[in-house]
Amino acid sequence: MALAPILARDKLLHFITGSMLCAAVVPLSVPGAASAVLCAAVGKELYDAQHKEKHTPEVLDALCTIAGGVYTLAVCWLYTL
Repeated sequence: MALAPILARDKLLHFITGSMLCAAVVPLSVPGAASAVLCAAVGKELYDAQHKEKHTPEVLDALCTIAGGVYTLAVCWLYTL
């Protein structure tokens, strides 16, 4: 069970990264923020797939990154109501 905290931390870092990227871009453009998060999430996993000797590509990593962006977009939308 020693891997569980490491895996949870990795997914949390992906979520935070997606959220921060979205928060940085959303003042400029909402579609741009969504696109940036999507491109970063997929791009990172494509990079991992090309460098398997040091990285492990995971769909769940990309989904956690995207979830962070979606969360930030939802908070921004709720703030504007």
